[in-house]
Amino acid sequence: MVPRKRGPEPSHSVVVITRDRPHDLKVCLRAVLANTGVDFELVVVDQSTNPNAAAQVQRCAESDARVHYVHDEGTGAARARNIGIRHTQGDIIVFTDDDCEPAEDWLATISRSLNEDAEAGLAFGTVTPAAHDPRDGYIVGFTPRRRLRLRGRLAKLRDAGISANVAIRRTALEATGGFDEMLGPGGYFPCAEDYDLTYRVLSRGYAVLHVPEARTVHHGLRDWQSGSGLIQRTYVAIGAAYMKHIRMHDPIGVLLLLQEVYRAVANIARNMARRRGPFGFGRLRGLLVGALRSFELDVERQRMVYSHPG
Repeated sequence: MVPRKRGPEPSHSVVVITRDRPHDLKVCLRAVLANTGVDFELVVVDQSTNPNAAAQVQRCAESDARVHYVHDEGTGAARARNIGIRHTQGDIIVFTDDDCEPAEDWLATISRSLNEDAEAGLAFGTVTPAAHDPRDGYIVGFTPRRRLRLRGRLAKLRDAGISANVAIRRTALEATGGFDEMLGPGGYFPCAEDYDLTYRVLSRGYAVLHVPEARTVHHGLRDWQSGSGLIQRTYVAIGAAYMKHIRMHDPIGVLLLLQEVYRAVANIARNMARRRGPFGFGRLRGLLVGALRSFELDVERQRMVYSHPG
């Protein structure tokens, strides 16, 4: 671990998690460190199986005291983010991924939205897919059309923000216990950790913001061959995430799951009307499988997270 130089506690922290993508990480770190208008520290949590990422961060840390490196032998994006939280000092913690390239005003813009709204616990920015040929695959994004302030559990029905560009107030993380480590890439259910955390933040009474002018570019291209399986696994995770809340007798969890089922059925109907496959049955099947597989894990009711198996 790179030794940390102690100084005045920053009010803002950035966490980047990485696993075996040193080239992408180099681009990401350069973009984050180019941000202006706000003081911050940068914590990189590395779950890589080779030393290339560590060497990359070490070079950055030697020339910039804001950079701190944490190695994690485990796996899972939610686990890595929770580790990153424990190694930060800021009141506002901002997350992006190693295959993202934030704009120079990204950090100042998204953190300002929380600084200006004392009741907001979380803010999502725009995640723009990088230029690519759609025939090669797809890139996940989130492009809110306008500023939005969501309040109350029902407001999750209007949210689709993703963890590649999110700022969270530390008090909101403390109130929720952080990310559910059984959800998200590398977890028991490999997605929906951001959907779930947003709902738990809303459940604790905080507002959630959409801040379209806080921008990052996402370079994470998924090819269609491997992407089809990933899409089904994504909906398994979404089904499991919302069934967790249904199991805690939360009626809004029923509405959230039904909304996803409605969207899946509507997608099937559109594709069948156009006679154009694939029709999307995997999406619906994934939701139902995820809802059933939820019962494979116990739930910690106080934090509203899944218990680790075994």
